[in-house]
Amino acid sequence: MKLSKNRLVMLLGPTDILGDDATLEQERVMVMLTKISRNYINRFKQQYLGNKEDIESKIRRDTEDQTNGIKQPVVSNKQAVIVRLLQLVCDIKPELHHNLTLQKKFHGPFVV
Repeated sequence: MKLSKNRLVMLLGPTDILGDDATLEQERVMVMLTKISRNYINRFKQQYLGNKEDIESKIRRDTEDQTNGIKQPVVSNKQAVIVRLLQLVCDIKPELHHNLTLQKKFHGPFVV
């Protein structure tokens, strides 16, 4: 957090009243305020956001839970899906194509 000169003058008073040591004191106060603000920001991040490792482990756990949730129905329905696919592939009903049937209806038998 950077304070403007006007803000420092408002907080500490004008430098001509305080003397030559006022600019040094202002710089010390600036450094102190910066340290305090960084400290508050870091504490806030740790308290409400957690650290990087905590976030990564939470994301990893959530991902594993979701993949396990997806795998369970796949495993339980796998056999039924395979049987249904085999039925569809092996159940052959020879029929003429719909377009060929329409062509015969409107134009007569197809001769090659």
